[in-house]
Amino acid sequence: LKYATSCCGSGAMARAGRNDANAQVMEILAENVVDPNGDLVGRNKIQSHNLLALYFSARWCPPCKLFTPVLKEAYTAVRQEYGAAEFEVIFVSYDRDGEDWKWYVGQMPWLSIPFHNEYAAAMLKVQYEVSAIPRLVVIDTRGRTIVSSARGGDLFGIGNDSLLAYKQIRNNVVDKDAKAKESTG
Repeated sequence: LKYATSCCGSGAMARAGRNDANAQVMEILAENVVDPNGDLVGRNKIQSHNLLALYFSARWCPPCKLFTPVLKEAYTAVRQEYGAAEFEVIFVSYDRDGEDWKWYVGQMPWLSIPFHNEYAAAMLKVQYEVSAIPRLVVIDTRGRTIVSSARGGDLFGIGNDSLLAYKQIRNNVVDKDAKAKESTG
């Protein structure tokens, strides 16, 4: 999924590489994401949300154990305020075995990449350069990164206002869309 953009010297080439990678991300999600019952959700369900958060985490990870309940509260608050189509979380596991994944995903109300689908999880980890967990990457339904790390600081975290954090993330979408229009116009 990685594309070398500095070798070409062309902004158009760099954008094309990112667009290809973004399309590949959306393809991976469309073909691999399951709901809490284990049923494949498909492209239409994935693309019915305004924003997607890829949650890289594991049951064995102490900071993840602290952040997962915070994210769960934020997820509920955002969806109650804006509606279910506004925001979806997709769990991407760093668990060591299927039993841990099964237990951990059972604590979550959102979607996930199945543990046995190592290829899809690995591709997402590489694409978003995940080197430490927990990590929350927010993307739009075109696969564009909106926030590369939405955990902590003024965003989703212990003691933070979830709705205020989400408004900041949504503002990043508006900023990205405005910058995209400027660069093409």
